This record gives sequence, structure tokens and C-alpha cells, in this order.
Amino acid sequence: MPDVDDVTMSTCLALISLCTGTVLHITGTATPGWSMLHGANNSTLLGFWILCDNFMCQSLPEQFYSVYVQVCSVLAILGFVFSFLALVMAGLRMRSKQSRCLFTSLAAGSCFMAAVFVSVCLLVWGLFVQEKLKPEGYTLGYSFILSIAGGCLIGISGVFLAAGGRMCSRAA
Repeated sequence: MPDVDDVTMSTCLALISLCTGTVLHITGTATPGWSMLHGANNSTLLGFWILCDNFMCQSLPEQFYSVYVQVCSVLAILGFVFSFLALVMAGLRMRSKQSRCLFTSLAAGSCFMAAVFVSVCLLVWGLFVQEKLKPEGYTLGYSFILSIAGGCLIGISGVFLAAGGRMCSRAA
């Protein structure tokens, strides 16, 4: 069990922010609403791997599948992997007295890497995929917004962990 004295406010805020950001990013990645097209009687949702039209989903058709969609899906998955790694490192930080500073630094670094991957994914989707779809009437969807929120919270948790790491190195 972690000592109550060793759990700082910045660590608590980091863990809450990291957990929430990871869930939001996973939800954004897994849902098909990255780009949306609303018609009079139908709605089309486009994601990394799937296209849903009036609640009938299918694999992403060739016309939508590009190298940019592939890059976005890989970057989104890397964002999840690094945020999960940050969660593991933060958990190890709570359990280990000897390596607390090391695990805090690794968790903060993992948060920053996850935030970078998510940010680049969002930029690629917005600049390349969405621009190609804009003439057809597609707009950015809820999955895109969920990943923005998730990436921001993951980055903020990295700041809180880095602040905790600075206090850790001062105490040493």
C-alpha cells in the first residue's frame, strides 16, 4: 500500500486526469465518428476502420481508405499504448519507495509521448483526411472531439507528474 504522505495533490490530479484522458481517447479511437455527414434522412459516420450509414456499419470502403487514415490509426494506437504505459508507471510509482523518482519521470515522459502521438494524429486527420472529405460535406465528429479532450487531459497529467517529479528530485 502507498503511504498517504507520499501521495501528493499533483499525483492525485495526474492520476484522475490520466485515467479520464485515456478513457476519452480510447472511446474516440474506437468509435466511428471522426468525420460526419448529415443528410435530410440519413447520417454517415466515418472512423479509422469503419463507415456507418444509418446505423448500418461496414468496413471502410476503398474510396475513404488512404495512407493518412492508416497513419492516424497507428498514431492513435500509439497514444493509447503510451497512456497505458503512463498508468502502469504511475501505479509502480505508488508502490515503490526506492524508485519513486524514476517511475514518476517515466510516467510523465509517457504522458508527454502519448499527448504528442494523439496531437499528431489529430493534426493529420484535420489537415489531410478532413480536407479531402470537406467538399463532400463532411464535418469533424464527436470521436475527433473525444480524442482532443483525451489528449489534452493526458498532457495535463504529464505536467502534474513532472511537477511531482521535480519535488521528488528536490527531496533527494
